[in-house]
Amino acid sequence: MAKAKTCSKCTDPRVDGQPFCAPHYAEYMREYRDRADKKRDNDNYYNGFRDGVAKAVATLRGKIGGSPMTGFQAAVILERSYLMPQAPGVADRQKLIASMRPIT
Repeated sequence: MAKAKTCSKCTDPRVDGQPFCAPHYAEYMREYRDRADKKRDNDNYYNGFRDGVAKAVATLRGKIGGSPMTGFQAAVILERSYLMPQAPGVADRQKLIASMRPIT
């Protein structure tokens, strides 16, 4: 007669294919989801930070590039490019103007 497989944390029978019984498996899955959520949040934070730095560097290279400028002026350009909210319709007007420019 085969011995019944028991949970690795208690003496209850375990779920098929798992080392735990149903209550311990549910506890394990809750902890796993919590860890997965934290990992996803950390990854999103890191990716957002990396993308923001990449945009700032691209702006510094493109708009400021080789022009003689103080750090304060560069900071103002970065702030206006990314941090200041635009009034309603400004973005639409900028897209329209950009679409009317001749291709160079």
